[in-house]
Amino acid sequence: MLLGAILMGVALLYNSGRLSLTKTRLQNTADSAAYSGSVLLARDYNFSSYANRGMVANQVAIAQIVGLRSWAQYECYTYNNSGCGNQGGADPNDLASQIQSTVNSSEASGIWGTVLSGYADSSSALNSAVRPTTAVIVDMANTIDVALSAASRVFHLGVVADLASTAANTGAGIIGEVVQANDPQAQISTFGKVTLGADAAAIAGFTKTNAKSGDTQGQNRIAPTVLNDLDAFSESRSASDPPYEADLWNPFAFIPYNDQPYAMIWNSHSGGTEWKNGYTQWSAMDVSNAYGFSIYWISVFGYPVPLILPIWRIDPPLYLDSTEFALGGATVGSGRGDPLGQTNNYGPCGATAPCTAASGWNFNDGTWSNPGNEDQSFGGSYTANPTPANDEDTRGPGNSFAHYSGLQPYQDVSNTKQSDFDAPQITVVLSRAQSTVHTTSQIDNGQGKGIFSGALNLADAEPSNQVEAIASADAHFERPWSSAIENNLGVSVVYGNLFNPYWEPHLVPTNPATKAAAQGAQFAGQG
Repeated sequence: MLLGAILMGVALLYNSGRLSLTKTRLQNTADSAAYSGSVLLARDYNFSSYANRGMVANQVAIAQIVGLRSWAQYECYTYNNSGCGNQGGADPNDLASQIQSTVNSSEASGIWGTVLSGYADSSSALNSAVRPTTAVIVDMANTIDVALSAASRVFHLGVVADLASTAANTGAGIIGEVVQANDPQAQISTFGKVTLGADAAAIAGFTKTNAKSGDTQGQNRIAPTVLNDLDAFSESRSASDPPYEADLWNPFAFIPYNDQPYAMIWNSHSGGTEWKNGYTQWSAMDVSNAYGFSIYWISVFGYPVPLILPIWRIDPPLYLDSTEFALGGATVGSGRGDPLGQTNNYGPCGATAPCTAASGWNFNDGTWSNPGNEDQSFGGSYTANPTPANDEDTRGPGNSFAHYSGLQPYQDVSNTKQSDFDAPQITVVLSRAQSTVHTTSQIDNGQGKGIFSGALNLADAEPSNQVEAIASADAHFERPWSSAIENNLGVSVVYGNLFNPYWEPHLVPTNPATKAAAQGAQFAGQG
């Protein structure tokens, strides 16, 4: 009797140990598989985030390059009357020629002519260097944008397909491979396959590809990001207050009774870059007028008194400030609407006028609902210098760049209004046949039976003769925070999105309802 009790205790201890080891291994395998799935998911979201940030940066770079091309052409036409690139119509009058014809025989002509000659050479060289270089950069940025867009979509589809493949075949996909590597005798249970299939569907719906048409709510999530990230040069490169660009001073004019009355000429430059026509075109304009004054000295009771008058041309009698002398323009995505007009301009956006509904930005079609903002197109050129701006609009920018595909499709969360930090969970339910657990019932006595029989037989009694384990994981969004970031963004919380690569894999508690359903399926023999 005592021996039997001892043997039964030994058998019980042995069986408990074997079952505990098996369940621990199975649970570790489930944890590893679920975590591996969440790692893949986090990589997907982070890759999309990096791709989106890259596309934003490239669009900003293209805007800068288009603006630089326009500005370089404008600078060239300021000091040269030809050879500055393709412009519609005749070449505009340049500053140097107008000054020479205005001040003609005055000694100021020689003083200013020396300066203008240097400007002419340097601006022409700058324009000649900028034109081919910018074309290459725009082509590269556009090609990279198209590649990033395609890569993020392909990667995401591959992740969803990988998760779905495990639901169909235990050994397939990253989850299946981890299961087989850690416990070859384990498999995804029937209920687990159904759960994984549902998880894959939820993950597929958690994000979406936003089309590049430019008229969807999702599309405008990236467009304002681009516009709000434009630098000051792209938003507006206008000189609104004197002293303006290219000031020309004649110090002799301030000496009483001199014969050089022409005191100063300055350039009122305005320019900026706009995103137009469904986010398919970047256009830039740079224009200017000339202003100046002369000093004539008269004697009043023997005292010299200055008479300050605006500089004007004798033939014809025009003030310099009524005639444009320099125009510049550039565009990518040519042949789409009016590239230099005031309509279909999706800006300016920036620190002074961010793309928000409160500031008059229409998120449905990417235009300003406040008509007053149209006057600020191209850095306010149509307001500050209406004559040259309309002239340049008529001329057009010419065929500045050959290739531009516009804003590309991009990945983002489907519900941009949802306040959430977590992607859908990945739940792995593993099962292993009870017969694979080496308890005393599985140790053959040489006669096809366990080594214990009769009263000493300890029969295995797992539900449906299966040992099961369940684990869940997800991709969690957590951006490192600091007061500097909060002050910069103006917000204290950033929810999960595909513009910030801060997705991390985490094991999480399994949903109680899912756990209860898994247990019910096991008892029903469908685990």
